[in-house]
Amino acid sequence: MAAEKTTKMITAFGLSAALLPTGAIAQDISTGATFPANFQTMWTGFSVGAGGGGNFLTGSPTLGFLDDYFDYQNIAAVDYGSGSVFGTVEAGYDHAFANGVVVGLYGDISFGSSTENFNYGEEYGTDYTYDQAASIKFKEQYSIIGRVGFRVTEKSIFYGLAGYSNQRFEANLQQNTDSGLAELSASGKSSGSLDILTVGAGVEAFVTDRATVKLEYRYGYSDGATVTAMDDYTKTTSTFDTGAIHRQTVRAVMSLKF
Repeated sequence: MAAEKTTKMITAFGLSAALLPTGAIAQDISTGATFPANFQTMWTGFSVGAGGGGNFLTGSPTLGFLDDYFDYQNIAAVDYGSGSVFGTVEAGYDHAFANGVVVGLYGDISFGSSTENFNYGEEYGTDYTYDQAASIKFKEQYSIIGRVGFRVTEKSIFYGLAGYSNQRFEANLQQNTDSGLAELSASGKSSGSLDILTVGAGVEAFVTDRATVKLEYRYGYSDGATVTAMDDYTKTTSTFDTGAIHRQTVRAVMSLKF
């Protein structure tokens, strides 16, 4: 009797062990995908991805004017306040630990552009007037981002991120001055880049056995840069100081894990 009972217990245990993974796989199939069972195996490795998002700029740039010919100078404050959309591609590597922590390093390039236009003018009595215009076009951005994630479920993580971004830009300046004695002008075009410190947070989850979708928020800060245009003959100079820039970004990326 004891032997028969033991045999029945072993048989029941074996059937249960066989049915448990089958049931888990069946559940995943019902949702359209099957997943690796081990957290470390799922999250450790290289990945490439593509997606898009939107960003919004805030800050207070300044338009500067210096006329050495008539010994006059002025600075006017203006404001950012526009948003734009972009596409992005990225590649990176994650390493998952047994305790549910994921550490990764990613590089991405965001494509897109947004243009800010500024105009300022003043009139002094009937003799002296000037008008100044500037436009700055923000272009592609390159980022190196590190992240630390924490297991939410076997198929999803929540993570914080920090890194460095470099934003390319082009600027155009135009200065027109009427002194009552002569009309002077200065114009110029310049390009450069902004160094941006980036922090943020996001969530990522598997949607198939190899593909994931991530949604993240990034905040970027830059001290800014200055662009100058000068007329060599009149010595009339226009400057555009981007000022401190605050960039709010939301991005979504679908990635393939290797």
